[in-house]
Amino acid sequence: MKLKAIRTTVFSSSDRRLSEIKGHEDILRAMEEGDSEMARDSVETHVAEVIDYLKSNVLNKIY
Repeated sequence: MKLKAIRTTVFSSSDRRLSEIKGHEDILRAMEEGDSEMARDSVETHVAEVIDYLKSNVLNKIY
């Protein structure tokens, strides 16, 4: 139940979806270029953004 609420909320906003796509594209671009440092940085940035979003927009609604 809680996972469904998180997934529904995370992907319900078009701005959020665009942010998710951009994060994934950054990661893939770094991997395609063979730049492991940029890939790691992109993953860390993406995960931090998702966690911040969840903390401020999702978790407070279900806990």
